[in-house]
Amino acid sequence: MDEAADYSRWGHRILAFALSKYVWAGVGGAWAALRVYKNGLALSQAFVAVGPDGVRLRLLKDIKSIKYVLRPEQRFEWGDIGKITCDRGSCLFWAGSSLYTLHENSPSPPTVAQLMAEWKGVQLPAQESLEPPGIRAMRLKKAAKLGGIGLALMGTVAAGGWRVLSHAPASYNWPFYKAEFLVLLVFGTLGFTLFLTGITLAVIESNRRL
Repeated sequence: MDEAADYSRWGHRILAFALSKYVWAGVGGAWAALRVYKNGLALSQAFVAVGPDGVRLRLLKDIKSIKYVLRPEQRFEWGDIGKITCDRGSCLFWAGSSLYTLHENSPSPPTVAQLMAEWKGVQLPAQESLEPPGIRAMRLKKAAKLGGIGLALMGTVAAGGWRVLSHAPASYNWPFYKAEFLVLLVFGTLGFTLFLTGITLAVIESNRRL
């Protein structure tokens, strides 16, 4: 950028602004990495134990979807556990007069529900009933949207690159056009990633067993 501005005062200001963005991005990245580490540590200590004496739980509390906190360990004897069901990937069971739900913050709720049902001798609902109607169509629609956005971005980048090349003089200022090509590369990578993500999600959803 400084070279493109012929080492002017504005070139130094643009360079300082760009560097300050990298500094703030580094601070934010360090905070995010620390948060991910702490959440991973909490996740590694969560467990569900199913055995002859009953069920032991040590699960997580989700605080605003950015922080996990371990709850105190809970114990349930088989005599205290009543009805057990599995609904939409969550394990639900009654213990006394309270209903407990094991969802995405607990290890493998469907597996836990199956193990608890085997110990209690109850029949879980068929797997087909766990998927609500229309959920596959909704997921495929989201995948199509991602693919469409990615395809539109790639088309825009291709058109922008052709325009830059067609309007560049024979002896163009390479640093200036290098910045433009860098912007096109970033958007092109984003578009390709979204397009590939949409295709991958569509393939996964098409092969998913309801």
